[in-house]
Amino acid sequence: MPLAESLRDLKNTMSRMTTGKGWESIRDRFGILGQGWLVETTYSEDRGWHPHLHVYFFSRNDFDKNSVQPVAKALSEKWVGSATSVGAVASTFAQSVELIDPATARRATAYLLKDSPKFRSKKDGVHCAGDIFDAATSGTPEAIYASPLWAEFEEATFRKQRFRFSTNLDEKLPSTVRFR
Repeated sequence: MPLAESLRDLKNTMSRMTTGKGWESIRDRFGILGQGWLVETTYSEDRGWHPHLHVYFFSRNDFDKNSVQPVAKALSEKWVGSATSVGAVASTFAQSVELIDPATARRATAYLLKDSPKFRSKKDGVHCAGDIFDAATSGTPEAIYASPLWAEFEEATFRKQRFRFSTNLDEKLPSTVRFR
């Protein structure tokens, strides 16, 4: 699937997930104050483009590894249902929920913003934007293969939001966690 279509499906799925009565029920049940999401796009020769979201849900509740399981299940099911409703494919097996200490949330966010040409992948066979950019501009034979990939990435992501936070989230968070 072309990268632009995959990115559109992600955006539509996230929009569908965080609206409506189903979302309001999850939000109220688990004390979710709001959310932030970041798009990460990788590429591999085996799978092609793999754009995906890293989503932070901020809650007034203090979860531990056990009490977060119902939250993870509800969010995963809501994600799959939202994806299906926009014509995309998703699996509850591909979703994971991790607890993040608010004190380190800024550091985690900085890590996730690695889609720029500054960052390189550390996984064999998986390339992030920086790897593709390097190869496309290298002047080596590899550039012939990488240049169209870089052009597709550039076109699909031009003027697109890479991260977003829900409306008024900053006002609901403790001052130690705020992003602005």
